[in-house]
Amino acid sequence: MLEIEINNATNGDLLFHPAGERVRGRFDPARVAAEDIGALVRDFPSGIPGQVIAFDPATNTGFIRDSLTSAEHAKTREAIERRAGGLSGQPARVEYPPAERQFPNAHAGTWLGWMRRAVASGAAKLVRGKLPESDPADMRRGFYFTEKTDPKDATITQLVALLTAKLSPAERKELAGVLGTK
Repeated sequence: MLEIEINNATNGDLLFHPAGERVRGRFDPARVAAEDIGALVRDFPSGIPGQVIAFDPATNTGFIRDSLTSAEHAKTREAIERRAGGLSGQPARVEYPPAERQFPNAHAGTWLGWMRRAVASGAAKLVRGKLPESDPADMRRGFYFTEKTDPKDATITQLVALLTAKLSPAERKELAGVLGTK
C-alpha cells in the first residue's frame, strides 16, 4: 500500500488528475503570515490534516481518505464548526467528505505516476510505501475535465428564458441594463 498526504508549504490543495478531483491539503497555521495568527494556532494547534491519496497495487484500487472524520480529530471538527459560525457565535453545520472513497480498477501506472509527481513537486508527502523513481511508461498524462453542473442550473436557465420571453422589448432592455448585459 502506498500513501501520500497532501501537505505543502502553502497549505494548498491538489487537483489529482486520475480521480478528477481536488484533494484538500493539510492546513498548518504556522505557514500563515497574518497578524491574528494566535487565534488560528489556539484553535488548530496541530493543524488540520490533509486528505490522503492511497493506492493498493495488490487490488489495483485507489483511495482518497479523510482522517478529519475520525474520532481523534473531534476537537478539530468542533473548532472548524465554531469558526464557520462566524459572528453568530453558533457552531455552523459543516459537511465533511466521507472517511474513504474507493476507485476500483484504478490504472496502476497512472495513479503511481501522479502520486510520484505530487511528492516530487512538494505538493504532498510520502506517508507509506515506495513510489517509482520516474513516471511509469504506461502513465496516462492527458486529462480533460468538464465542470460538474447542478441539474437545478438547467431548470433555472429555462425559467429565466420563459420569464424573459414574456417581457416587452422595453422591459427586456431595462433588464439587460440591470444585469449589465446590454
